[in-house]
Amino acid sequence: MVTKKELTTPLAFLKINNEETIELKYITLYVFAVNNWKRSSLEINALFNFVKQTYNKFENLSLKENFKIKHFGSNKKLPKSIKKIINDVQSKTEQNTGIQINLAFNYSAREEIIEAVKQIVVNKKKVNKLETYLYSDGIPDPDLIIRTGGELRMSDFLLWQSAYSELIFTKKLWPDFKFNHLKISLLKYLQRKRNYGK
Repeated sequence: MVTKKELTTPLAFLKINNEETIELKYITLYVFAVNNWKRSSLEINALFNFVKQTYNKFENLSLKENFKIKHFGSNKKLPKSIKKIINDVQSKTEQNTGIQINLAFNYSAREEIIEAVKQIVVNKKKVNKLETYLYSDGIPDPDLIIRTGGELRMSDFLLWQSAYSELIFTKKLWPDFKFNHLKISLLKYLQRKRNYGK
């Protein structure tokens, strides 16, 4: 999520150009979708091995930069080693006060909504806001969603939360999406007028 310079406590200010500065408080990265289980076991294992190999570096970076890490997704089907890594980094960064990085890992927006409804029914609770049962409970809806890779679809990502999100699509593949591309996307976002249906 990106917001204009609104908060009283600075977290991470990015200078877009000589006139525009934007503050980042939340970033959500789509790492692994539930539908990705349909891919070959070779590709899935390669991703999980990459997570294991880079975890310590990611954890150290998170602690050094004061990042708070939160998992968006299900633990179903995940290997014990991956679940341990997810729980570990969330626990160690829980008290951090910098940018919150939400990792959508083994995530499906449709499943997220279905599970939220199930919880409401099972608990027999009267609830006015379904979002209190979502992974993103307590977190503002994203202002901007950047879709890389040249695809023009949401791919089951934050379907409930993105009702009024600004969308930017780029042909750049995720590994090739550099900081300069982020700045260009943020500048486009700042040039848009948002009225939330008014």
